[in-house]
Amino acid sequence: MPESFYYYSQIAPASYSLTVEIDVTKSRKHLKSKYLKFFPTYLYIVSKVLNNHKEFRVGLKDNTLGYYKYIHPAFPQFHKDDKTTSLLWLNYCDDFKTFYNNYINDTKKFGNDHGILTSKGIPPKNTFIISCIPWFSFSDFSLHNHGIKDYYFPSFEASKFYRKK
Repeated sequence: MPESFYYYSQIAPASYSLTVEIDVTKSRKHLKSKYLKFFPTYLYIVSKVLNNHKEFRVGLKDNTLGYYKYIHPAFPQFHKDDKTTSLLWLNYCDDFKTFYNNYINDTKKFGNDHGILTSKGIPPKNTFIISCIPWFSFSDFSLHNHGIKDYYFPSFEASKFYRKK
């Protein structure tokens, strides 16, 4: 294991948070014209970017540092009936249509499952967390995974859309 990785992961664990505003006006308009949902498109775009950079796919297996071929998105599935969420995940696929259809099929099949996990089961070890809190906007978000060791994937959180004047 490289000395710098050991230092920052075991001796002085560090994390950081970065907030970026993104103008999605044109994207939303385009998606609406194609009758496509924004959230699965957001999942796909972030997944594609992460999977195009091996630095975001770093992981340990049998105490050996390496890179996963792919990382997969895991996201909360919101339940309108009781205002809870369950964790659902998708296998990453480079093809947008396939990824989008897998999202639609999985949310139909597992979307009404209540509890922490859906009946799809525990996400693979090479899964990152991505979410959206659409009922309010925020300009900063920080997630702290206290006590979770050997998890190096980034996490993403989006807020409610808002018009900037």
